[in-house]
Amino acid sequence: MQPSTIEKSLLIIKNWHLDNRAFQLSEMNDNTYGYTSPEGIFNRDEVPVALCPSYATSIDVTGKSEIIDTTSKDSDCKRFASLVLTMVKKDHPSKRNKPKPLIIFKASKFSKGEDWNKTEQEKWHPDVVVCFQENAWLDSTVNKYWIDEVMKPINDWLLEKNIKGVNYEDNLSSHKTSSCLRHFQNQLTAFSEPRFYPPKFTFCMQPVDRHEGKKYQVATHAETRATLREK
Repeated sequence: MQPSTIEKSLLIIKNWHLDNRAFQLSEMNDNTYGYTSPEGIFNRDEVPVALCPSYATSIDVTGKSEIIDTTSKDSDCKRFASLVLTMVKKDHPSKRNKPKPLIIFKASKFSKGEDWNKTEQEKWHPDVVVCFQENAWLDSTVNKYWIDEVMKPINDWLLEKNIKGVNYEDNLSSHKTSSCLRHFQNQLTAFSEPRFYPPKFTFCMQPVDRHEGKKYQVATHAETRATLREK
């Protein structure tokens, strides 16, 4: 009898956890946990936010009393921004191991936040890293920017505290290019190589995707609706 799809999926998840457990015990850098403590364990994911259909020119349509927005990832929805959210398993009391969120806005080409319009920069929260990309996606260029601007300060703190780091993320091709992996290794010397969730399982295994990312989407849409009502 052939195993069912559910049985195959459960086996993939089980084997991933067993492999992860073996990794945690591969080095005793932390006397309690093995490879690293919860203060050195990170999870990154991208959270898209789409507000209107692709055929609509604006959500501010003259003469319309109602608009429709959506959190759908379908290709027929515009994505005006993506949040790259990196969570740490346990905050250090100093908060120095807490990564800043990265917001990617849509623009005609890649641009670092510090190179953008100064007037607009003044509206950004100081604890948020900003950049721009053609589709508001985390491609290889933005991935390297995340390494430099979000994780490098974390890496330096981990080295200072003699704590090993490990980052878990999904299997996107932009995360796994040779240039990105090399940049990760060169810049984040306190970290092991990135560890990836099994393909097509991020929706059920990844903390950002399952929890905090959803909260961000709901909060963004609630704030957008409130702002539109005020106007």
